[in-house]
Amino acid sequence: MFVFIFILILFIPCEAKVKVGLERLFSSPYKEQLKGKRIGIVMNQTAVTADLKTAYECLYTKQEEGGYRLTALFSPEHGLYGMMPSGKDLCDGKTKEGIPIYSLYGAARRPSQKMLDEVDILLYDIQDIGCRSYTFASTLFYVMEEAAKAKKEVIVLDRPNPINGIVVDGPMLGDGMRSFLSYIDVPYCHGMTVGELSHLFNKEYNINCLLQVIWMDGWKRKMSFEETGLPWVPLSPHVPNSQTPLFYPITGFLGELPLVNNGIHSTLPFQLVGAPWLDPDKLKSALDKQNLPGISFYPFHWKPMKGRLADVECHGLLLMVKDSLSYRPVTTGLAILGLLKSLYPEKVKESLTIWPDTTEQFHKVMGSRMPAHILENETYPTWKLIALDQAKRESFLTKRKSYLYNGYE
Repeated sequence: MFVFIFILILFIPCEAKVKVGLERLFSSPYKEQLKGKRIGIVMNQTAVTADLKTAYECLYTKQEEGGYRLTALFSPEHGLYGMMPSGKDLCDGKTKEGIPIYSLYGAARRPSQKMLDEVDILLYDIQDIGCRSYTFASTLFYVMEEAAKAKKEVIVLDRPNPINGIVVDGPMLGDGMRSFLSYIDVPYCHGMTVGELSHLFNKEYNINCLLQVIWMDGWKRKMSFEETGLPWVPLSPHVPNSQTPLFYPITGFLGELPLVNNGIHSTLPFQLVGAPWLDPDKLKSALDKQNLPGISFYPFHWKPMKGRLADVECHGLLLMVKDSLSYRPVTTGLAILGLLKSLYPEKVKESLTIWPDTTEQFHKVMGSRMPAHILENETYPTWKLIALDQAKRESFLTKRKSYLYNGYE
């Protein structure tokens, strides 16, 4: 009997410690703001409550009770259901109930005046990854800019930064490098929630849209995503679980060069670094000497299932984050890149020259041409890469303080 009860306890879901903005939307004073309004929502599959009801389901079923109408959906990169690969343009559509779905990652990346004519209030509810190069934040910026022009209100429903709200790391946006992949001048890892970012966008870039953030209840900056008790819904095909965001800023930009496999097309996306020609022990030894905080490396071997190295044996390292509050993900990724140049200079040189379009994509993801410039011109580039934009990042930390929500401390 005791064993049976114990087994039952194991399967009782944990109660969420955090209430996201979506769940607070339907309580006072927020629900009263929706009455008599036409509502549009920018969302994807990650917009869920703690019991996995989607934002669309919540808004659609509560229309009569709430006294509003849901009139439009807007989807970001990867689509409304998150199943499309990176960079794939998407088309408009309709829900089964006939509500229009407008893609903001296709022919248009901004909501048009005609689209906005259908709404009075635009809600934004998308789980972000916590990195500048992930395009969801750029979509939010575009939405805010267009809403300001149309004098439409934007309400951001806040969600956790899945890395945490502490880690700030990586280069700033370089001069002339603004693109949809790097639209805002913040470090590659900014340590902010989308709600906090929206206030920074609105003031620092003079967007001046009618903005409101519905903050989370219970979230703290030091929390891991697991500590929130919230369910994890994959952000995209290559971000399957709540640990993946910890590794994305380490190896995501490495995958833009035809140099190493970063675990994409394996069961460990972004958690691996390797190639057919790489010596795992040599790279591990070099990395261990850097004394990088909060992370360890384990020699590993695998075969990607698709892509340029499909079914080719790769040798490299499995990355393990030991302390997500002290680790420096972009610093770690840049150290790996610098040491690869020192150990395999010809391979790095080749990767920067054989496919110019790929190198340009690397620049855009990094938000700067300086990493590639340092790689090309330095024999031992590791510490120059790590030190990149350190003074600018310190200046950003001072600016950032005024946009951090006090309730998250």
